[in-house]
Amino acid sequence: MNAFFSALTFLTRIPVTYTYAESDWYKSARFYPLVGLVIGCLLALSSSLLGYLFPDMLAGLLLVSFWIWVTGGLHLDGWMDTADGLGSARTRERMIEIMKDSRVGAMGVIACFVLLSIKVISVYLIMNNLVVIRYAALLLAIPMMARMSMLASIYYWPYLHQKSGKGSAQGLKGGLSKWSFIISLLLSFFIMIIACGIWAGSLLTGITIVVHLLFNSKLMKELHGLSGDSYGALVEVTETLLLVGAVSYVHLGGMIGW
Repeated sequence: MNAFFSALTFLTRIPVTYTYAESDWYKSARFYPLVGLVIGCLLALSSSLLGYLFPDMLAGLLLVSFWIWVTGGLHLDGWMDTADGLGSARTRERMIEIMKDSRVGAMGVIACFVLLSIKVISVYLIMNNLVVIRYAALLLAIPMMARMSMLASIYYWPYLHQKSGKGSAQGLKGGLSKWSFIISLLLSFFIMIIACGIWAGSLLTGITIVVHLLFNSKLMKELHGLSGDSYGALVEVTETLLLVGAVSYVHLGGMIGW
C-alpha cells in the first residue's frame, strides 16, 4: 500500500499518512492509473453536486478549477514548460534549458489558456447534454486513461535525462515489471468499457492511443527523449482531447454508457 500512497501524494493533494521508503517510490508508477481513478471518482462526485447547485457553465468552470486543485497543477505546469520549450523553435539543447526554467514564458501562458478554455467548454457541453450518471461515468474514466498513457510513456519511451531523475530507467521504469504494466493496462481498458460502454469506451481508448503515439513521437523528434514535464503535458493533452472526443461523439448522436 505504501507504493500506492507514494503515487497518490505525488500526483494529488490528497493527504495520506504512510511510511516513506525509496523502494516504494520506484514501485509507485504502476499505481498511476489507480490514482487517476481516484481523481475520477472525486470529479464524478463533485460534478454531480455542482450540477445540482449551479447552472452548467458555472458548474463546468468550478469543476475544472477543482480538477486543477486536486492535482496541485502538477501536470499543467509540465504542459506550460513543454509549450515554452517546443514553442521556442530553438535548438534541442536550448529547448531543454527553457523547459527546466521555473519561469513561464508567453507560449506557456497561451498554451495554458487555450487548454483550460477547451476543458471548461467541453465539460460544460458534456454536463449540458448528458444526464448525471453518464457524464459522471465519463469523468470517472478520463483521468485514469490519461495516467495510463503516462505509465506507458515511462515504460516504453526513453527518458531524456538518463543519468538522473526519478523517472529514469533506474527509477520509476526500473520499478515496473512487464506483468504489472500489462495488468494496469487491461484493468484501465476494462474500467473504461464498463464506465462508458463498448462503443464510447473503445473510441476514447483509441483516442488515448493515437494521442500517446503522436505526442511522444513529436517529443522524441525534437528532444530525443521524454521528461517529467513531458509526462505532465501528455496527461493534460490526453484529458483535454478525450473530453473533446466525448463531446463530438455525443454531438453526432452517440451515447455514453450502456
